[in-house]
Order: sequence, then C-alpha cells, then structure tokens
Amino acid sequence: MTYFKFIVFFSALFLSCNQKPATLNEEIVRVISIFENGEDTYFQDISIKILRFPANPITYILRKMSSTGYAIFDTFPEYIIHKNFLKNPIDSMFIDKVAMFNHNEDVILQRLSNVEDKKIQIKVYDKMVYIYKGDKVPFYKLNADNVYNYNDWFYIIKPYDPKK
Repeated sequence: MTYFKFIVFFSALFLSCNQKPATLNEEIVRVISIFENGEDTYFQDISIKILRFPANPITYILRKMSSTGYAIFDTFPEYIIHKNFLKNPIDSMFIDKVAMFNHNEDVILQRLSNVEDKKIQIKVYDKMVYIYKGDKVPFYKLNADNVYNYNDWFYIIKPYDPKK
C-alpha cells in the first residue's frame, strides 16, 4: 500500500510541475465556480474563517447560523476535525469541498460567508482578493480603479500583507 502511495505522490508531483500556473483571474473564476457548485449543499448560512496561516496545518473555524457552537478542522496536510457540532456535524466530504478552494500554497481560502450576502476572501499568489455578491456589497470600498466583476460577482484585488 505504501508503494502505491509513493507512486501516486510522485506522479501527482510530476504532473503538477509540468502545469503552468493559472492566472489571477483564472483562480478567481475557479473559486467562484467551486462556491456556486457547492452553495446549496455545503455553503448555506455558514461562516468560515482561517485560524492558522501560513502555519502548517491550515486550520479553519466554521460557524453555522442554524447551530450554536462551532467546528474546527484542518484541510492541510490532512483532514482532521478537532471540534464538531453535536447536531448536523461536518464530515470529510464538507472538508474536501472547503479544501478545493486551496491550490498548493498559491491560493488559500481566508474567509467565506454566506449569511446575508456572499463573501469570499482568498489569498492568490501575492494578492488578497475580496469577492462579493448580493444586495449589501460594500460599494464604499469599491472605486473605478480596483473593482472588477465576473457575472454577478464583484471583487477587489489588494496586495497581500501577511501581518494582517
């Protein structure tokens, strides 16, 4: 079994080395499509925030508006649930969906909220991207110089500051 894992690991490593990195806009579109594909099943009335980054492991805290308490889980290097909800607990399928936002160390989900409006914050390469959709988009933060859109989504790109 370990021999099989070894072969899978090195073949994945070899294939990832041959792929050219996605552009910033391609990563934003990828993240939006992951959210839209899992919105009804996984991302209703929740808030996810990263607890530990760039430390290893990447740890998130999840709050559900329909439940009291919170869940804490890791997505990298392996899926670990540290604390879970008593009712409707999260499982590895949910963690896998959250982990899909992350792409190597180049793209890391920082926040996700789908309570009143949809908000996603991701680190992409050396940029921080704030993605919004809904009636309460913070237009005061948006100006003609830094606002972009994709379908019904608006996003802002700022330099990444690891101290924030």
